[in-house]
Amino acid sequence: MELITTQTQTVASGASVMFNAATSSANQSILWRIGSGIITLRGIGVQSRAKFRISAHLNVALSVDATVAPIEMAFAINGEGV
Repeated sequence: MELITTQTQTVASGASVMFNAATSSANQSILWRIGSGIITLRGIGVQSRAKFRISAHLNVALSVDATVAPIEMAFAINGEGV
């Protein structure tokens, strides 16, 4: 499943990027809703275990009036950056 956003976003520090479309349908192991930046990955089956590979391809820029500084992005598990 590939989640995308088709709009430019200003994302505050500690906030999520909001996704508004998916390029393919997913099974019940990936839970997500339109306009949300929260994706739930879960195992399905007897042991409820699964492995997922996640990656990001981003175009990131500072706003015109922003102070130049390093840009950091992270995946988070239950709100904790990993």
